[in-house]
Formats: sequence, C-alpha cells, structure tokens
Amino acid sequence: MISQLLVDTQGSFLRQASSNSQGVESSKYLESSILYDHMYNKLEEKLNIKDISMLSDFDKDKSSERNSIIKVTGYVEIEDYQNLDSLLEKFNKIGESIAHSMMSSSAEIMARKNELAKRLVESSSKNKKEIQEQINNLSNPKFIAKDSKLWQDPILLENLRFIVKTFGSDGYHVVLSPKNNIDIRYKGILNRAWLRDDPMLIRSLYGGESKNAWSMVGVITYFPEENSADKEIVKNIKAGCEENSNTDGDVMILDAYRNMFRATRVFEKMFMKSNDGTEVIVSPLAIYREFQIQVKQP
Repeated sequence: MISQLLVDTQGSFLRQASSNSQGVESSKYLESSILYDHMYNKLEEKLNIKDISMLSDFDKDKSSERNSIIKVTGYVEIEDYQNLDSLLEKFNKIGESIAHSMMSSSAEIMARKNELAKRLVESSSKNKKEIQEQINNLSNPKFIAKDSKLWQDPILLENLRFIVKTFGSDGYHVVLSPKNNIDIRYKGILNRAWLRDDPMLIRSLYGGESKNAWSMVGVITYFPEENSADKEIVKNIKAGCEENSNTDGDVMILDAYRNMFRATRVFEKMFMKSNDGTEVIVSPLAIYREFQIQVKQP
C-alpha cells in the first residue's frame, strides 16, 4: 500500500529549506517528499489511529473519537474560497466571453438569425423595428449571456463576494463524506502553505472533487451541537446586556465587548452548520490517497 500525501503536516520541519544548489534541492525533495511520506506511514502504523469511516453513526454521547486523533476515508470535495471569489468577480465577463464564442459557433443562434432575417424581409413596416432589435440582440454578447443564464446582477455578485471575503477569505477546505454514511461530513480546514501542489494544479487534476477515496487524519475541533445550545447562549447574552444596563455602578467595557463577541459567535456558527447533514470540523495532520501497485516477483 502506498500513501500519496497531498498536504504536509502543520509541523513538518523538513519543508521550507531554500538553496540554489541543485544537489541540495534534490536532497530537499528526497527528505520533504519521499522520506517524509515513509516516516509518516510508519508513524500512523505505530499510533494505531482509529478509522471512523465505517461507523454507521457518530456517537455524540461518547467523546473518545472527538478527543483523539481520528482517520476518515471517503469521497472528497474541495472548497477553495479564494477561487470562488475570483470566479464571482469575473462571472459576467466569463459569461460574455462564452456568449461571444456562441455567436459564431452556435447552430441554434445562426438558425434564429436566419429565421428572423427572413421574417424581416416579409414583415410589414410596423414590425420591422421589433424584428431588427431581436436580430441585434443575437449579436450582443451580453444579451446572449443573460439569455443563457451566464450573466447575473452585478450587485448580487458583489454581495456574494462580500460574504465570501468576510467568512471564507483565503479558506481552503477539503470535505470528506464516508461511503457508508452520507449524513455526516468531515471538513478539513487547510492553510495553503501546507499544500504540496498549487491549488490550480489540484483543480486541474481532480476537478474540485474526487470519487476515488481520500483519507484524512486529524483532530476534531468542532462538532455541531443541538440548536438549543445556541439559544441558551443568546439567552445568556441578553441577560448579560440587561444586567449591565441595570447596574448602578460603572459599566465594565470588557463585559460589553465579551457580549459582542458571544453574539458574533452565534452568527458565525451559521456558516459552520448544514441542513444537509452533520458537518464536523477537523484540523488535519495529513490528507492523502492510498493506492496499490502490483509488483512482479523476479
């Protein structure tokens, strides 16, 4: 069994070396990739990390899995917020570029133009203006983009970008869904510096998702609790605000700020939960693919 790591662990001391020497660079690659992978495989074997992929249900009442290093294997989706922001910024321009290409290559558009041109010749003068406008629209990339759902309201796109930048920013998430439990997902939060390959190369290789199994080893950092817990927090925030406002003494600035942080925290958790299933947040130590190679015996 061979493991191909897609990210290095957060504390890898074998990375970040820099030298202009080709020999040292070769040594660096040997250490940071081949030797590092080998040592990681040995470490995982020694730790006997629990693979929770086969659990039919993640037991919320037992904290053993939640307070230890876990391993999960399943289908993967990559959520690159930086790339999403870039696509939202360029969405209409991309749509118009595609539409411009469609104007000269789409048989459907050419057929519509020919039909309208024929109607223009045969129509009465009062209808010619309307028909001519339709012909002009078929030569307008923006109109074709809108007609093909490739163009959106710029204000809507800007608002979506605002949300992405506020709550996603430079986020790079790898979401694993175990094959036997589609109701639970494990989302690894990554720093781009940990990636061995450029995010664009990863998108080109996998298309943002993979039906081949990936494995993630890490520590669970957040497990969504019941909504009642958040309601209790909101209740405590309101009580704290009322207590501060009713006090005869000095209002403590720290308490006011703490209440603001608590209120903001409830709002931020809206982006950590899903109605489509349980979303577990993981701090990954490693993410990799496993594959087998059959070697012929001499």
